[in-house]
Amino acid sequence: MRTRRFPRCDFPCNPDDLIRVVCFGDAEKLASSLYVTVEQIERWRTGQEAVPFAVYATLKAQDKPQLGETWGEWQGFYLDRGRLVSDEYRAAVSLDDVLKLREYRRLDRLVIEQADTIERIIVERDFYKNQCHREAKFGLMINRIFK
Repeated sequence: MRTRRFPRCDFPCNPDDLIRVVCFGDAEKLASSLYVTVEQIERWRTGQEAVPFAVYATLKAQDKPQLGETWGEWQGFYLDRGRLVSDEYRAAVSLDDVLKLREYRRLDRLVIEQADTIERIIVERDFYKNQCHREAKFGLMINRIFK
């Protein structure tokens, strides 16, 4: 009989989540936190026994260790696939975002400067438009006078 290589369960769940919470991490630490033997963890990991829902739910809750209150405004964020994620803010910060912070700040200043330039150009356009109308009006009056 061929042995299974992946964990299995008897309830509906995402297989990726099941593999992540059961197979990743130190078996001894998992066993001590779940009060089971290391052999039991290995049986779950290889699919010899189905993972109970209580174990899956416990490991899933532990899978997202959140930053504590000592992290200040980052409290509640957790690490997911190399990103700091917050369910509360619906936001994620990756290493690429951190490396581009200087560029983001520069672009923010650039956007503000461009908006100011556009407003100035609109004011100048309105001035020259009014000036052209005045000159055309006075030009017509002068043409009528000197005919």
